[in-house]
Amino acid sequence: MPGLHKMNHAGLHFLRKLYENNPEMPFSQMLPIYNKEAKVRGWVCLRSSGTIGYHLTTMGLYQRGTRIPLPDPKRGLEIIELSTANRKALMTMFGVSSALLSLILRHKRNGNKAEGIRKMALKLGGTRYVKAVIANDTVTL
Repeated sequence: MPGLHKMNHAGLHFLRKLYENNPEMPFSQMLPIYNKEAKVRGWVCLRSSGTIGYHLTTMGLYQRGTRIPLPDPKRGLEIIELSTANRKALMTMFGVSSALLSLILRHKRNGNKAEGIRKMALKLGGTRYVKAVIANDTVTL
């Protein structure tokens, strides 16, 4: 079983209780809670929320694909346009590819750096376009 060496019985028991108390909590929110408790108790900290999902599945508490992911409220409603030179500057500054930068600026990706990249894009002179829905008609502002 991959990842089994990372967690001891007490850690698994803590995850079970955490999941039973709030089964709709995303695993990415469970990860820092588990890691905080792991530091206090001397357990190994986890780097991936997928490990939590794996162990909850093997314990029979969670079945993969049964949850609906939390949607990004701005997905597809906000776009930031930026010049090519500024895009290249952002790519080197944050170490992201052109494709990933494009997805971030269209709110289709939300990683650790996404909000920082969007803020920096606006500081570098990017233009934010917001799509608004008025009486069932789509209008771009």
